[in-house]
Amino acid sequence: MKYCCRFIALIVFLSASTFILLEATPSRVTERVCLGTDNGMSISGDSAIRYSRYKNRYSNCTYVDGNLELKFLDGDQDYDLNFLKDIRIVTGYVLIVSIYARYIPLHSLQIIRGSDNFEWTDGSFCSLCVIMNHKPNDSDIGLRELQMPALTEISNGNVVIYKNNFLCFIDTIAWTLIVPRTSQVAVVYHETEKAKCYGCIHGCHKLRTDTISCWGLGIDMCQTQNNGSACSSSCAYRCFGPTSSQCCHSECAGGCTGPTNRDCYACRHMNDDGACVENCPSIRSNRKRMRIHSGDQNKLTFQDICLRECPAYTSRYGDTCVLSCPEGTSSVKTDQYSTNICEPCKKCPKECVFEEDFVHAGNIDMLKDCVVVRGHIAIVEATFKGDRYYNVPPMSPSKLDILMSIEEITHFLYISDTVPTITSLRMLRNLKIINGQKTLNGYALAVVFCKGLQSLNLNSLRHIYQGNVMIRKNPNLCYANTMNMSHIFSTSTQKTVIVDNKDRIACLNTGQVCDYQCKVFGCWGPDAEDCIDCINYRVERTGKCVPSCWNVTMVYEGEQNTCKSCHEECSGGCSGPGANQCHSCLNVKFKSSCIKKCPRKMIRNSKGICKSKKRGSRKDRKRKLSPRKKKKRTSKKIHRLH
Repeated sequence: MKYCCRFIALIVFLSASTFILLEATPSRVTERVCLGTDNGMSISGDSAIRYSRYKNRYSNCTYVDGNLELKFLDGDQDYDLNFLKDIRIVTGYVLIVSIYARYIPLHSLQIIRGSDNFEWTDGSFCSLCVIMNHKPNDSDIGLRELQMPALTEISNGNVVIYKNNFLCFIDTIAWTLIVPRTSQVAVVYHETEKAKCYGCIHGCHKLRTDTISCWGLGIDMCQTQNNGSACSSSCAYRCFGPTSSQCCHSECAGGCTGPTNRDCYACRHMNDDGACVENCPSIRSNRKRMRIHSGDQNKLTFQDICLRECPAYTSRYGDTCVLSCPEGTSSVKTDQYSTNICEPCKKCPKECVFEEDFVHAGNIDMLKDCVVVRGHIAIVEATFKGDRYYNVPPMSPSKLDILMSIEEITHFLYISDTVPTITSLRMLRNLKIINGQKTLNGYALAVVFCKGLQSLNLNSLRHIYQGNVMIRKNPNLCYANTMNMSHIFSTSTQKTVIVDNKDRIACLNTGQVCDYQCKVFGCWGPDAEDCIDCINYRVERTGKCVPSCWNVTMVYEGEQNTCKSCHEECSGGCSGPGANQCHSCLNVKFKSSCIKKCPRKMIRNSKGICKSKKRGSRKDRKRKLSPRKKKKRTSKKIHRLH
């Protein structure tokens, strides 16, 4: 079961680090964003695996982009959920089901936006759903306090708190200060019993509203009140004090520390460099040519922030930065912009959504002919040996050849404990981009514990936009120690951890070194096409490093020291990309260009040049007249004599 432990320790831990947003907080802190989940009530793994997933996804996270789903931590232990304490904003819903912990310490949670709602059994929808968090037939194990003292706004959706035997203080909360007027709050206790609870401490009493409400026992658990009767009647939204001069700006969400749109806890609509605004400053663009008119105030929208440029791991679609292009378009790099552009395509590259924990015999066919994988690729020992829990059989390593079509992975690539017969990763030799929109403990590429691996051979890899690289404990792996990936990374904060592989001296003694044409950046393997960068020239068609383009047939010297292929109609070489730059022609030559066949009314001469057909003499043309034409001409002659 050793591989299973490694699988638990590495694969199921999805990192919280996906991308960085700047929210308009009082201290202007940088948010750490983690992607939420959308699994509803479905689960996988046991409670230990689920706990590890939650901890690694949400540790140090302040902004959940999506839903915060905490489900079925139903073991006998009292779970420590302190890793949730930094979360300030959830854009979707919060679902807490069968969590056998005494406290849910969401101490910093201010806003649940409710952009997505959870559908409860009676057909209703909720944005805060706390359901049956106690162990049946047990008088001690269950949720006591829902610790959300900073929660001031649920922007959309209802509240359902259903049958939590030991949960206290919920009936003290002034829900009307949190939820919209159109929302409903349903608190349903167990049919036979309700926990005996203490009341809120006297320090939670609010003189202005004459209420006492709290989320738990302690002065730090008092409900934050900055709405309704807690504010002056002149305040249309929220406030930071009781007087008429202490109203929050209309673009603030959840509350504020001052009167301007830069003092908000969060923004109702868009965040423009720390200022909350209704819309980002517009960009006047010609959508057909994507040509931008210059202007200092022009911004693009990404999620709920305004940006001057799209992040490297996104694509631009109109005035918006998107993680994936809409159907009928594909991401294309242009010379005009530093980011990718979503452009219409007739035959778009095949994109596949792959949300499986790891690749195995039961799901690998989902990746057939995929060019872009929206998700992560994980190849582990269970890939080959099968897995009883997932009910999948063993798989032959040759099936991994299905991955050859993949050019882009939006999340991360993880490879661990491969079988000894896998000596390289050539099945992924066409992989060009790892976006790192979601990482594995901060790593976008991790290759570990692969005993048979001798070289990586990820020859086409050109960009890792987010996340670090770890290549560790591969006892027969050479070449990795030579690699400098700085030119593959997009930020200066990305790093590599390459340790505990085959000793450099041992690799040198066995001749496992980079080709002499490789530059100091190192190589993916032993051959000239395995160089990360070339000392002299690289052949575009094969990726091979060569001393000169003159050493290769049918290429010319292009920009950036690249040997580019001649036109398909060329023969014997060329001086450039055009059909008029061939040294000789494969088929025929017309004027100054090589073409496949001569135009109409032209023939190929002995030198392979297209020439006009010769008309011949008048006498020759007469000989070729058909009998019918001869008869017609004779009859005309007789007619003239008459």
